[in-house]
Amino acid sequence: MGDIQIWGFSIDVVSIVASLAVLIIPALFGLVVTALLGAQMVPAARKLVLSARKFVDQPTDSAVKFLADQLGVTEDQVIAALTKVIDEMGKEPVIVPAPANTPLLPPAPETRAPDAPVEAVP
Repeated sequence: MGDIQIWGFSIDVVSIVASLAVLIIPALFGLVVTALLGAQMVPAARKLVLSARKFVDQPTDSAVKFLADQLGVTEDQVIAALTKVIDEMGKEPVIVPAPANTPLLPPAPETRAPDAPVEAVP
């Protein structure tokens, strides 16, 4: 009789684990795929932004003329601003390492009274 109760309990546990796995495994798979695609999209997006630069570097371009008319500035100023923005967007990020002698956390404050005796722990 005791074997039947253990068998029923183990079936319940396996059922719960299987139900959770059905939910968790596809979610983890989706996160992994999204991360991998996102990692591939960043360099591709930079290349796309840099390739768009050739469309805004002439004063005869219709987009440059339209922006210059709307903003009330010259075409050369629009070209300079757009090329500066596009060049900044296309740059690779620069990771600056922290100096080696800088601690990650500040030192902990002293909790012992300055005049308290120091005792050795056996």
